[in-house]
Amino acid sequence: MKVLIQGLGEIPATIELALKREKPKVTYVICSDYQLNYIARARKYSKPNKQVITEAARKVGAKVIFQRCNVFDPASINEALREVLERIDPYKDEVIINYAGGSAPVRLFLGVLGVELARITTKTKILYAIHYPKGMKIAENQTEKLQEFLPGDLNLLLGFMKKRGPSA
Repeated sequence: MKVLIQGLGEIPATIELALKREKPKVTYVICSDYQLNYIARARKYSKPNKQVITEAARKVGAKVIFQRCNVFDPASINEALREVLERIDPYKDEVIINYAGGSAPVRLFLGVLGVELARITTKTKILYAIHYPKGMKIAENQTEKLQEFLPGDLNLLLGFMKKRGPSA
């Protein structure tokens, strides 16, 4: 089964693009009630995000599950992702993590989750899907790139800073 896990910011464009490109059987959206009820009028949306996402999922035949949490609290995000992971089998399911949408903590958790899942199973893909109205549209698999640099190069950079020591 193809599973798409993603976060919701104020604008559902990244979710719409990921759904259209990946056509999953089910998508889990990490979000808050505020984000679900928000209408991005400045971006020409006229319906609440929940309705926009539900309609986009229906168009590709995907079931959508809104996994609500406090999107600014790491403990709440952690719990939400644990609940999602309990419902899937990364060894059998094709898991796609779209880390482009959501609050900064949600995007961070999704990116790390994607990198770690991809180390465990080759059935995981890390997607970067963004769509600016009347502009750039990107939906690219960044699994290999992120695995190459995280956490290895990050640890190397931090190690360099540690060796350098604090400024006088």
